[in-house]
Amino acid sequence: MGSVILQADTLNLPSVFARRYHGLSLRIVDEGDRLVITPVQVKQDTSIIESARGMLKGLDYSTEDFMREKQIEKDMELV
Repeated sequence: MGSVILQADTLNLPSVFARRYHGLSLRIVDEGDRLVITPVQVKQDTSIIESARGMLKGLDYSTEDFMREKQIEKDMELV
């Protein structure tokens, strides 16, 4: 499905996990029927944007689809 890397501090984890993973980066992988969370080492020169690159690959969702949805949202705000 897809994955993303986040700082553990930005997630609302149970306290036992929050203490264990405080300050680390976690990869969250959507496997359809479950989420898999694993700690990862992110290079200091790699931004969160770069680490998320390719997470939507293989999905039937294009940039044009995204821009169309954003335009619909913008039009709805004006109403």
